Amino acid sequence: KKVRFNRPSLLFQPHAVLVDNRNKKYNKSLISETLMNSYADKLEIYAQNELFFKDPNISLELLAKRLKIPPHHLSQLFNIKLGKTFNTYINELRIDFASKILIEKLGNSKMEEIALASGFTSRASFNRQFKQINRCTPSEFISVHVKNSGNSTQ
Repeated sequence: KKVRFNRPSLLFQPHAVLVDNRNKKYNKSLISETLMNSYADKLEIYAQNELFFKDPNISLELLAKRLKIPPHHLSQLFNIKLGKTFNTYINELRIDFASKILIEKLGNSKMEEIALASGFTSRASFNRQFKQINRCTPSEFISVHVKNSGNSTQ
């Protein structure tokens, strides 16, 4: 079952590819833009089909192994092409996934169950990441969607 993410594309946000200061770190090992785009496509397809972010033990190394991409290439993909760290990327996918569950269930699930199902190991880290990414708490998010669903039926 494919998952569609709420954000237009968590993978492709506008960033100056291969041009800024972050690339100094990769001066001697910078991969081509073509290869980086190929890796980005592979990552997006894998994220939609495998939901690897739900694994609380996922790491850059483990994901690189699953994608058959050298870890240092995957690191470049995150830092240069996506403009974010691996952990930020994973947390965005998890929160997007959790947000969909919250909308579908509209408060009929326990928050801890949703946190665990999304790949978080604790409700506290789930709440912290949720607020950081969505700029509201999970409870506030539910309240807004309950209110909106009530307005659409009138």
